[in-house]
Order: sequence, then structure tokens, then C-alpha cells
Amino acid sequence: MTDEPEPLSPSPIKGAGGRPPLLKADEKTLAQLAGLGSIQASEREVQAVFRVSQPTLTKFFKDNPAAREAYEDGKGQGKMSLRRRQWAMAEKNVAMQIWLGKQWLGQSDRQAHEHTGKDGRPIETVDLTKLSTEELDAYERLCIRLGAEPVSTGDAGRDPGGEAPAGDDPEPV
Repeated sequence: MTDEPEPLSPSPIKGAGGRPPLLKADEKTLAQLAGLGSIQASEREVQAVFRVSQPTLTKFFKDNPAAREAYEDGKGQGKMSLRRRQWAMAEKNVAMQIWLGKQWLGQSDRQAHEHTGKDGRPIETVDLTKLSTEELDAYERLCIRLGAEPVSTGDAGRDPGGEAPAGDDPEPV
């Protein structure tokens, strides 16, 4: 009997050890990626379907350009399919025609609002800064009587609070 140790088995192939990859760029996976792309599934949703993490999917796409291409091609096919259906729908649906016109032809709903006075004339305004003290007092009494807040005229020294001194009742208008 000899005390020689048994020879070791041949060294394993580099990279053959460890956990098997969760994703393989096989025909089935590429078809699934194209299908997910065609329904505009986000990468987060792709991760959920394949039950992989974001770094795993990112590495898979980086290492397998065909997989990324299948996913992106699927997205393009899905968009073309949706566009084709929208155009067909526009044949019968006025709302779809309007929407497509806004999206592709730059059309928009524009509404102009114009305020006018009596008989379409300009709205009459009064420059309160040019009123006399008596006219301003009458204006303030009228506002109080109507329950409206008087507009500030910036009365430069005349009753800045817009109220009469305490104890003075406003005169009737």
C-alpha cells in the first residue's frame, strides 16, 4: 500500500460554477420580451414577470443585445398596432378624429373670452384717484350700503383705513 493521495479531478471550466443564470436569451425568452414590449410593459413590469431584480435585468440586456432588441422591437410593434387601431377608429368616431388632429396636426381648442359693456361697447370705468373727497365719501357710503368692499384708492393721507373716524355714522347717500 502506498500513501499517495488520489489525483484531483480535472479543474472545472472557468465560469461553470455558481448559480445558473435566471434568464437565458433563448427563443422563448425573446418571444416573451417582444410580447411584453408590444404592450408597453415597463422594465419594472418585465422584472416582475421574470421574477428578477433590476440589476439582473440590466445585466441580461447588456450581455444579450438580442434580448434588448426583441424588447424594443416589441414596443415599436405595439405602438404601430395601437396607431393603426386609432386611425381605423377615427373613420367612425369624431372624438378620435379631433384627438388625432390635436396630436398630429397641431390643432387645438381655442376659446376667446371678451368682456364688454352695454351693447357691446367697452366697459365703463371710473378713475377713483381723480374723485374729490366728497365723491369718494359718497362712493364709500354706497359700497357700505350695498354690502360691498370699497376699492382702495390709495387715498394718500385721506382716511387710509377706508373707514370714517370712530363715532361718525356715514351719511345717507
